Amino acid sequence: WATYLGIESFGSLMVALFWSFVACSTSPESAKKGYPFIVFGAQFGSIAGPTLAANASVFGVQGLMYIGAVGIMIMIMLIVYYVTSLPPHLTGVEEENEGKSAKKTGVLEGVRLLFSHKYIAGIFCVATFYEFVGTILDYQMKVLARQVYTDPVSFASFMGQFGIGCNLSTLLFSLLGTSYIMKRYGLTFCIVLFPTCVGAVIIVVYFYASMWVFFA
Repeated sequence: WATYLGIESFGSLMVALFWSFVACSTSPESAKKGYPFIVFGAQFGSIAGPTLAANASVFGVQGLMYIGAVGIMIMIMLIVYYVTSLPPHLTGVEEENEGKSAKKTGVLEGVRLLFSHKYIAGIFCVATFYEFVGTILDYQMKVLARQVYTDPVSFASFMGQFGIGCNLSTLLFSLLGTSYIMKRYGLTFCIVLFPTCVGAVIIVVYFYASMWVFFA
């Protein structure tokens, strides 16, 4: 449980930290062009990791955990280097202008923005709704898979196959679909389409609750 919570928490914080760096150092115009390619590049790592897990019989569960621990240590060192060595305009950590005091923000600044901007609140609701649904569906799939793959190695291999399939589809969609749909139909359509697709998934798994349906 400690390992699971540590990995899940670190993964969530790392992704948020990465995008905070990117958002602070890019303009909206470049973001529209560059974000899909960032996601595209990230999928190679997202596929490489599950590929290792799919070969759990070779590395062993403990070996996979050691590989993950080394990866986390490397990322921490890279972040320290990134913040301390690169120019402020590349990291988003801008220095205060001479003669001006920067407006200080507290730990509740995000909450204030959430309730003062309907747009941000809408994004929050969409993203949070998906996280709830995704977590429940993911858990249900794992429960069913655990009944089929009873030993840790075979279960890890199955989850590796799931990670490969999930991230490979994301890779293809980020390359071929994201930018086109955004340009063709606009942001509002995409934001509405997202929970609509999630709702369709819920209906399907409600009537066909099998392990491979959850997998798909």
